[in-house]
Amino acid sequence: MSTLLFSFRLNAIHSQNQRGKNADYDVITFQVLKNNQVTGQGGITTVVSSGMTITTAPPPNDLFFPPFKPTYKDRMNDQWIIGPIEIGANDHINVVYSATNIGDPGLGNDEIKTDKIIEKLLDIYYQALLSEVTIEVAGTIGAVTDIAAGIFGASKDVAGNFSDTLKNIANAIENPVETFLGEPDNGICNGVVFAGSMSFTGAGLNQLIYSPPSLQHWAPDICRGEHEFSVHLTDASNHNTDKCGHIAETDIFFSVLTFPLSTKFVGKSKQNINDLPLETTTTHSLKEGNNFNKPGNSLKNKKTPF
Repeated sequence: MSTLLFSFRLNAIHSQNQRGKNADYDVITFQVLKNNQVTGQGGITTVVSSGMTITTAPPPNDLFFPPFKPTYKDRMNDQWIIGPIEIGANDHINVVYSATNIGDPGLGNDEIKTDKIIEKLLDIYYQALLSEVTIEVAGTIGAVTDIAAGIFGASKDVAGNFSDTLKNIANAIENPVETFLGEPDNGICNGVVFAGSMSFTGAGLNQLIYSPPSLQHWAPDICRGEHEFSVHLTDASNHNTDKCGHIAETDIFFSVLTFPLSTKFVGKSKQNINDLPLETTTTHSLKEGNNFNKPGNSLKNKKTPF
């Protein structure tokens, strides 16, 4: 297999049941890692209630159906697309998605505070994913990891064999406002609604069956194909039914998009590379290309984000 180009797009979040008895106010994040380094990420804060669908990827004409655009983005565009990324057969990809109830819609008017919480939660789930406590619940192609179940299962290890770092992570995501902003966290049902990851190898991505890009969601004209995944996650590992009622249940939808290797970006900006228009050459060669989207931050030598 030659190196190919792939993008990853968060399509929608459907809440079957919210986390609290009242409507949640969730931080939703989306992140892609290549070989344990972040290649793009972003997030939004929004009210979520049972039965509600958060449409992140817009239809081609969103005049009558406006999407939920990310309020914080790093190498991700307004359509929640990360990439294109050059991926070889032996490269390892993680697509990470989460929602955390912070229970205070008043924070939505303070962009600095909400962006800070989004950034911290992205770091938290990234760190948790790279730990050894996550739980894999599927096969090798598109293997699903329940990050939340791993965190809370390990943090409650009565034998005391679990690191303080992950105990701190568990506490941080249960009390996000207090941990990250130093303000009282009064929401009794605050905490993780879902947190998960799906992992792939480059060879596994190449084995997926790709259909023509969906007309329901915007994609660049040069996109060659799309494969959509859906994942069902709950907060059963960290939910108090006496205080908060029914466990939260959520369906997450995201797509893998493929591009010809001859795809080029118009411009040279690294910071806003996903906001640039795309152009293509006339060939669809699979020769080795340039690294369009270099990995970003890594956890090596990085301090715990709280």
